[in-house]
Amino acid sequence: MQSLTSVLDTFLFDAKSRRLSSTTQKSYRTTLHWFLTFLQEIGVSNLEELNHIHIAHLQEKGNKSATQHDHAKIVRVFCNFCVREELLKESPFLKVKMPQLDKLLPVIFTDEEISRVLDACESKRDKALCYLLLDSGMRQSEAIALNIEDIDMKTGAVTVLKGKGSKQRIVYIGTKTKRYLTLYFVERGVTDATKPVFVSENNGERIKKHGVSQLMIRLRDRSKVK
Repeated sequence: MQSLTSVLDTFLFDAKSRRLSSTTQKSYRTTLHWFLTFLQEIGVSNLEELNHIHIAHLQEKGNKSATQHDHAKIVRVFCNFCVREELLKESPFLKVKMPQLDKLLPVIFTDEEISRVLDACESKRDKALCYLLLDSGMRQSEAIALNIEDIDMKTGAVTVLKGKGSKQRIVYIGTKTKRYLTLYFVERGVTDATKPVFVSENNGERIKKHGVSQLMIRLRDRSKVK
């Protein structure tokens, strides 16, 4: 009999050895520890005891549909791993339907709200970052991973090297965004194209997610845009 705890440890070690992102590893760890705790509460401690009915209970935990869907995807990955490693003959997830996602309209800023956010920027860096995010639609993590050489100021093509799934892609920016990026680079006096596009104003190192999050909180408070 394989204990669920030992199998989870093996699964997490496999995720680490395959160099999955720290965010993905954390999601796996958090969700599966939560799922194993639930299983132990109902008397399931060994992998062989796991069945589709236990997994179906994921949809009865009162979470939002998106959370249920994310949890289910991770449990499905775990079950597939167990089959691949020959710990299970068949994935119990085969008899489970994925939770339905609510069809929600995306939240879109109005032109007036965008103007208020841009007006709330107090530095060239902040304005350049906001223009880049608004113009390109790239993720926060993608923007802060950019180096100057990733941006073609002539064509507006931006090579996103660390997008979701570590796949390279190209996005484009317009004239205003290029202008504010140029003003920011001139203010920094940067000449090395291998340097980060956005740096901390405290230490000059590549800005981190926490720094961008704090900036967005300040912009929200100043602009009164939710």
